[in-house]
Amino acid sequence: MKTDLICIAAYGPWHPGVPPGKHLIYATPDGSHAPGASRRKFLVPSEDYENGQRPFPIDTAKHEEVL
Repeated sequence: MKTDLICIAAYGPWHPGVPPGKHLIYATPDGSHAPGASRRKFLVPSEDYENGQRPFPIDTAKHEEVL
């Protein structure tokens, strides 16, 4: 069974530490807000996020994970 990483929160370039032209995305498997859900952070081109589908899926081959 495939589990998609889905955005649960996003911060744009106005947020401290987010570079121009990027959005910082917090994503969990299937967009879960459950306690203990594995949360990961990604830098996504703003164009991808602003023009993307909702809920917004993470493309791990394209979007840079922030460790």
